[in-house]
Amino acid sequence: MPQTTTYNVSVKYITMTESLYKRQKRCVKLKQKITGFKQNASNEYIETEVDYFNIPFDSLVKQCLDNIEGFAVLYRKKEEEATQNNSTGIETALLSTLLQNADLTIERTKHFAGEEYTSYSGETSICRHDYYTTIITSIKISPPMQQLLDKKINYLPPVLKTNTRLPDYLERYIFDKLNAQYAPDFERAKNNLYSEHSDNLKYLGTYFPRSYGETFCIFDSLFKNQSIKQTYELKQTVNILSIGCGMGGDTLGLLTAVIRHFSNICSFHITAIDGNADALEILTSIIGECRRYSHKTISLDTKNIIFQDLKTTASLKPSFDFILNSKMINELSQNLASYYDFTKTWLPLLSETGLFMLLDTTNKKEENSLYNPILMNLQINKALKELSLYQTLLPIPCNLFPNCNATNCFTQKEFTVSHSKCQHDKSNVAYRILCQRLFAEKIGKPKNDKAYRIHKENPCPYTANNTAEADAYLLDSNIS
Repeated sequence: MPQTTTYNVSVKYITMTESLYKRQKRCVKLKQKITGFKQNASNEYIETEVDYFNIPFDSLVKQCLDNIEGFAVLYRKKEEEATQNNSTGIETALLSTLLQNADLTIERTKHFAGEEYTSYSGETSICRHDYYTTIITSIKISPPMQQLLDKKINYLPPVLKTNTRLPDYLERYIFDKLNAQYAPDFERAKNNLYSEHSDNLKYLGTYFPRSYGETFCIFDSLFKNQSIKQTYELKQTVNILSIGCGMGGDTLGLLTAVIRHFSNICSFHITAIDGNADALEILTSIIGECRRYSHKTISLDTKNIIFQDLKTTASLKPSFDFILNSKMINELSQNLASYYDFTKTWLPLLSETGLFMLLDTTNKKEENSLYNPILMNLQINKALKELSLYQTLLPIPCNLFPNCNATNCFTQKEFTVSHSKCQHDKSNVAYRILCQRLFAEKIGKPKNDKAYRIHKENPCPYTANNTAEADAYLLDSNIS
């Protein structure tokens, strides 16, 4: 297995470098030394200390998109200008300005001549000489540059994050160590309770990254809300409950978002429930890798339970900061009241400032003509009428109209995740974020003055007559 080393470095500046093999590259000059290869007088590549790394320009842009808050908005603006003015979009000079004095965490992987490797963009190449590839796993730009970026984008409408990339350490671990396979099969993925190890590896390589991407993007956006941010900045430990956890794609997505936003949180207690014992073993292995990579204290309590119904809480106490349920309920085809039973039973386990995510696919059950998002809407609203201490946070129209019983309310959000086996892998899901009513009031009350898009083509029927449009899943789009 290729040798990978992690470095914490700071950027001096970025320059253009000689085009190699018809691909534009940039030289990132560093303030510290790292290990690399350099040509000597005999044109041999010698391993030594260097103060730079070369990176393809398109790869540098993609990694900035994944790691710099707000950069996606600026990128979109520059791309629009390029289309209108026949210009070049994001330029080296702008990136050099933004990244000057930035702190980076990079992973350098050593490859030898003739060896095959996969780039950040997912392209497979053969090394022409001994070489180090570089993946940027985090970027913290300097305060002056953050102010500059904020100034450039503050007049643009906020955008909900819907695309991300599987972290490099996770990608390496599930594909190289655990031998996960990318093999989409929607019919097989409908029911995983009794899947054997070989099928679980196919699920791990295909649907784990999607669940990671969905959950990471959802919470990455939620944590930008000032009230939520201020609340979790006071915590040192969080308790997470994942029901129907599978191999933990949603759990790892949440962990990554919390770690990215809250350096104050050092300890995680995870309770993970699933009926597939092999999936729980895989989850345990992945959590161990996350623990090693993040240097956080992460405890995991797995419970191998096959639910006869969703009306039992496995004797758990109400103390969880996060409760997750991702794409499990659609598998319970024998129970058409599953969303109601689940919400009524498990929501009371949420802490006073906790967040509850219920997410599912947007297909329909064979026994019923209604699609999952419509069933979810009707049944969660019914449960909330009986749980007066709780309410919906997202989508916004479900907060504004809690008594909705519309049978034409089809909510759907598209997310994409990239990894070495598939670029921009798409998934369409419906989800609700719930919390205690007092916490929702602290976060803020949305206004009914926009046509909130619950689907990329349609607004919520109750808000369709409003003129201005807004994303129903973007919390800060209209909070008073």
